[in-house]
Amino acid sequence: LDTGTDDDGAAFTSLIRTKAYDFGDPDTRKQFTQLTLDLEPEPNGSDVITLTPAYRIDRDTATISMSNIDLGEDWGIIRADVPFPAGSDTEGRYLTLDISVAGTNQPHRIYGGRIRYFPLRGD
Repeated sequence: LDTGTDDDGAAFTSLIRTKAYDFGDPDTRKQFTQLTLDLEPEPNGSDVITLTPAYRIDRDTATISMSNIDLGEDWGIIRADVPFPAGSDTEGRYLTLDISVAGTNQPHRIYGGRIRYFPLRGD
């Protein structure tokens, strides 16, 4: 079996897609404001590893991109705060996250995350 962090020398994309979270209340619309991730930094200084987060609202097929996260900016555990982009759709009942990394030699580890949101009043 092949082992390593590339596809026989070629780059590939790693994608993590979460379930559609309703945060315990599927009937309430929410205003999503911030994603916070706890991440492992790059294993050595010569690596350049960038996570690309995106999201989907209410099980839509269209993804909305968020700011990239550079894993070489810290040591220990990185706490990355990523705001939901202004001017994009940030209201809905469900939220799905997509987190991808593309390239060769791109080891990464996500320890956990939090979503900040506000419940919206119904009509």
